[in-house]
Amino acid sequence: MNLRQQQQQAFDRSGEPLIVGNVSHCPLPPETLAALGPDSPYVVQVYGSGLTGEVYRLRIAGKEYNLKKRRAVAGVANLNGQLSFFK
Repeated sequence: MNLRQQQQQAFDRSGEPLIVGNVSHCPLPPETLAALGPDSPYVVQVYGSGLTGEVYRLRIAGKEYNLKKRRAVAGVANLNGQLSFFK
């Protein structure tokens, strides 16, 4: 395990939230975005070929966004697959 992977794993195990950007810039509340599924009326297209996640193309209030969501079970079982998303 290299230094970067060690740091990522330590952060993942810490349980601390990863906050990037400003919540006021989100088109919907983060809780709503986290709960979106492929059948949501906001979802225009689903890119489901990723090994660790799916990307939803969203249309909200006339603007388009991409939302990458973690798969329940990653298609990659190695360390990189485990650390590709933080919980």
